[in-house]
Amino acid sequence: MSPASHERPDSRTVDEHYLVAGLIPAPRSPEDAPLDGAPDMGFSDIAAARAREASSRNTTGAEMYDAHQFTDAVQLFEQALASCRITLGDRHPDTLRVAGNLGVALVQAGDSRKGIQMIKMTVDARTQVLGPDHPDTLAALNALAVAHRLTGNPDKALETAKRAVLARSRALGPTHVDTLTSRLGLGLALAAAGETANAHRIVDRTLADAREALGVDHDHYLALVDCGFNAGLLQADLR
Repeated sequence: MSPASHERPDSRTVDEHYLVAGLIPAPRSPEDAPLDGAPDMGFSDIAAARAREASSRNTTGAEMYDAHQFTDAVQLFEQALASCRITLGDRHPDTLRVAGNLGVALVQAGDSRKGIQMIKMTVDARTQVLGPDHPDTLAALNALAVAHRLTGNPDKALETAKRAVLARSRALGPTHVDTLTSRLGLGLALAAAGETANAHRIVDRTLADAREALGVDHDHYLALVDCGFNAGLLQADLR
């Protein structure tokens, strides 16, 4: 599923959807103000050119990720991150965005240790820079939970998934689409940890709330159903 797409994920990409959803935004075109507000920051021509180059590489990296060319995506995100650090500094929100992109790409490219380390850094930095309840911080926290689950660490996945659900419920409400995503992720984490009965209960409750809040034809509800069904946590295909 493309970072900017709202199509239903299929069984092959559903976990990637929930890993990437919060961390790779709609890719920015090179002609856009690449790194928020760059022209207004008194950038030199050289710095502005470097920012445009970083934006272009971030965009292409997202496209490579979408095409499952994860090694190529990692290389592009690494290049974009280096440019962002030089131009904007380590803690600028756009630098942290590209760092998050790199983290999830590393996980999918098979370098789980480095990828999870990068996502953790993104969570910590966004907490300090943006605050613990900022949507970007919560997205990074949710991605960390999914990364732990996909790389075979169910205990860490469960602990982090619970944090993500509590934080998003507090900041956004229990039926916000992002909270519903985290709630379903908690069900998947419970299943990965062997708590099957609790996993079914959480998934059923999440889908019932999503159905009531969003409606049965809403793209996000359908994506949640797909994820639960493909994980074997639904008794019937509700699609």
